[in-house]
Amino acid sequence: MLDDLDKELEKRGHSFCRYADDCNIYVATQHSGERVLASITNYLETKLKLKVNHLKSAVDRPSRRIFLGYSFTGGKHSRIRVPKETTQKMKSKLRLLCRKGRGRNLRRFIAETLNPVLRGWTNYFRLSQTKTSSLGNWTNGYGTACGVSSGDSGNVPTLATRSWCNSGSRPNAHVKAASTDAGRGSTAEHPT
Repeated sequence: MLDDLDKELEKRGHSFCRYADDCNIYVATQHSGERVLASITNYLETKLKLKVNHLKSAVDRPSRRIFLGYSFTGGKHSRIRVPKETTQKMKSKLRLLCRKGRGRNLRRFIAETLNPVLRGWTNYFRLSQTKTSSLGNWTNGYGTACGVSSGDSGNVPTLATRSWCNSGSRPNAHVKAASTDAGRGSTAEHPT
């Protein structure tokens, strides 16, 4: 059903990104963002008979919005970044895992519990074009709270986040195009 929305946005010539029922539409100015938001909301509610969540829908700069855990840096040459809120969620998850890991074999806890979480986070946020040193620094200091001393061979959280920060993967061309468009103006975000 939302394929019709994709076709409508393409017909109107908008730059957009949609995943399931979340959609960001990139336009040049705040005024055009408000106009597009009203127009697309009307299209979704009248033509497609879908309910739009007006609390989550907004017109704002792409650098202030989070979409699928990612955001953009501000400025003329914007880049894809991992926002602080996303990093904070990961830190909370690691705190919880480390509390649950107490009393377990350290190597087993790292291999079976901690590594898969860090590896998944690393792979998901591979497209980021900025370093997220806060998570790497945080796990480095927090390793002792998990029971990993600096001389221990199990200091895996730091290695996993460091490899993510230094990963040489480059985003695809469509991601570069979206980040270039995103630096120019506003985002009309539409979760339905």
